[in-house]
Amino acid sequence: MEKSYYFSKNELVLLLGTGNVTEIYGFQMPSESEFDDNAFTMALYQLVKRGCIEIVQEPELSKDMKWMMEVLRTCKKVLSVVSAKGCEQKCWYLAQSGALVMELPILSEEVRVRLISQEKITEEIFAGTDLTEKPLENEATGRKIENFQSSIKKEGEELLENLSINMDTSQKDILEIEDANGIKNIVSVWDVADMKVHALVERLVFYEGSLGYRVLVLKDESRQVVFDSIEFRKKLQESLL
Repeated sequence: MEKSYYFSKNELVLLLGTGNVTEIYGFQMPSESEFDDNAFTMALYQLVKRGCIEIVQEPELSKDMKWMMEVLRTCKKVLSVVSAKGCEQKCWYLAQSGALVMELPILSEEVRVRLISQEKITEEIFAGTDLTEKPLENEATGRKIENFQSSIKKEGEELLENLSINMDTSQKDILEIEDANGIKNIVSVWDVADMKVHALVERLVFYEGSLGYRVLVLKDESRQVVFDSIEFRKKLQESLL
């Protein structure tokens, strides 16, 4: 069953330290200078009050918090999603035992943390995004429609192919890119990090057009523009899991 929690970033820092998590990809945590004794005391008080930490001889995590830290320590892939609306950022920490999702809603200082079981990951990845629930069936379907209307082909493919971006360009900067008419049609940027190498290995840029969404896929040294489709989503889910 899915469980949700809301934590301040100071509370998250304390949970990570108690759970022996030495690094976390995706979210910017407070620096040591920001996390002083007073911040530590307030964060500890709130976590004990909510039952997330118990004080025995030393602070000890509750059962759910232990499971949360285990996912963060053992996750193999991290999916970071930044969309034009909804959440400022959403990070998926994907491990063998399940997934942990951290969401930072726009105009909020608290991070929403959700625990998701392994069997629910596939249906959850695209749920709650701005992307359509019913994409094209496959790449071939989109290409067939293009053959009848060449304007559709030019609509987003040329813009995506010519984007001057790479893996170092920030996700938020990509969302600010406008087309020739001054319209921001890039709706979401997804980054995939491989925790074996501790590096970003794939970037997906979603562009909204007449036929749903096109996706610029950056991987290694390659650049490819494809249609968002059931076929594409299935391959993406399989690569993440």
